[in-house]
Amino acid sequence: KVTGEKLVDYLKPRFLEPLGITEYAWDESPQGNSLGGIGFNVTIETIAKLGVFLKQQGAWQGKQLLNAVWVKKMTSKRINSAGGDVYDDGDNWGYGYGYQIWQCIPEGVYRGDGAYGQLVIVAPKENLVIATLTGTDDMGGLMDEMWKYLLPACLPVDNAKITSDVSLKEEFQVLYPQGEKKSSFSIRGVYAFDKNEENVEKLQIEEETEGVLKITCFFTGGKSRTLLYGHEHWCENRIASVKYASYYTCGDICTANTAGAYAWKNDQLCLKLCYLNGPLGVTAEFSLEENSIKIQANKHRSMAPKISYEFTGVRCEA
Repeated sequence: KVTGEKLVDYLKPRFLEPLGITEYAWDESPQGNSLGGIGFNVTIETIAKLGVFLKQQGAWQGKQLLNAVWVKKMTSKRINSAGGDVYDDGDNWGYGYGYQIWQCIPEGVYRGDGAYGQLVIVAPKENLVIATLTGTDDMGGLMDEMWKYLLPACLPVDNAKITSDVSLKEEFQVLYPQGEKKSSFSIRGVYAFDKNEENVEKLQIEEETEGVLKITCFFTGGKSRTLLYGHEHWCENRIASVKYASYYTCGDICTANTAGAYAWKNDQLCLKLCYLNGPLGVTAEFSLEENSIKIQANKHRSMAPKISYEFTGVRCEA
């Protein structure tokens, strides 16, 4: 009300641009207001950058963007959070709270804390920042492993003792659905659906190349969305962002990067879609009998009031 600007627009020249943050979107309320406490969509590199900014007490590249005294208050214990019953992940929420910042079990360590393990953790004594984008139900367990392994590993290193045969990096990958590339019958075609709350009217399934399915949803009102799914590999998709919860919407304010994969299990088509810069995931199982189709879909790590959906329909074109 004071500035006449949305929060995200106010912060752009004062905070986002000086930090070189260009790839972002802030979800809005139905009234068009930037959400203050949630919905800031960024990459994991930006999350790490925000942690470094806090560790440097509001300074960036020699310029003080935020008052250092205020940052100290922000990242210190302002409220006693012990004994609460909101969280059941052990003691990781019982060590105090600052201005949107949690205190951690190791003394002096603090964090910004998002749903399902979207974290930025700052350990000033260790000169360490940890950024995570996960989809876990065990946030406390994730942090406990950090306290157990990462912090103790932050010791002075004798570089002369590091040889070329020491592996410093291990690759991890989200598992794609396990199963066959093809089934005993062809799923290619167009399917018309019964009336449903997601307003999906038709679905077109094509085999674009060997081991890649192309699936297009047609919605009431003329909109459509096409996604690619690979067998034993991920296909990248960039799509208009989706609605996460009933009380706010992303609309089409940003583009979401996703990866899709598929497999056949006993004549049932299994799809998996992962959102690469957030915890959201979607799985779906397609069952076909003659010319009828049934789809059971589930959202994972979503704050939406409903996460399971069922669609039924018939094949209208081969």
